[in-house]
Amino acid sequence: MTGTSRLLSFGCSFTKGLIRKPEKYVGRTGNPELAEPYPEIIAKNLNLNYKNMAASASGNKQIAWKIRNTSIFDYDVVIVAWSGPLRPYIWLPDEARYDTLEARSLGEDHFDPSELVY
Repeated sequence: MTGTSRLLSFGCSFTKGLIRKPEKYVGRTGNPELAEPYPEIIAKNLNLNYKNMAASASGNKQIAWKIRNTSIFDYDVVIVAWSGPLRPYIWLPDEARYDTLEARSLGEDHFDPSELVY
């Protein structure tokens, strides 16, 4: 299969681009609060199409699951930024995916510590 090379990035909020910029810096976003995602800068410099698959608060299991469930071709460039190894996550069977406690607001009545996986 042939196609146009693209850069796919996977990770947590650092890869998503949700980090603070220096106070006086305003980049592409025009928002003085948010930085451009570093994979976007790399894609621009390599002249690649770009898709940021990262999500805030993603744990490593969630990142790995997303990679395995994404169509990746031989001509794609992939960046993976793993999260902290101790970030807890839960499997959401109704949604058939992993999520982290930080990304989900679970009420105490829904929280079951046995669902946590480290």
